[in-house]
Amino acid sequence: MAYDTNSLNIQLPRMGEGENLANAGFTANQFVYRSDDDFATVIAAAYIDDGDDKGIRVNDYVLVIDQNTPNAQWALVTVVDVSTNPLGDVTMIAFT
Repeated sequence: MAYDTNSLNIQLPRMGEGENLANAGFTANQFVYRSDDDFATVIAAAYIDDGDDKGIRVNDYVLVIDQNTPNAQWALVTVVDVSTNPLGDVTMIAFT
């Protein structure tokens, strides 16, 4: 199954103010993503291809819920790349 933008939703938004969107706030955004894909697939580079558009920033968290197992794991956003895709390709790592 491919990435489904409708399955990625913000759970807790960043709070506070900062100088710009890249470092705004005192906390990180927390998102939830439900998928039939396994965790390793979801955290692979560029799986989420509209991260900047969704407001995802480096050091945000994503709770990835595998609807097949059922299993849930936290991932940490390490890259939001807008150089080749203006919507933002996201890369994550497992957060333990």
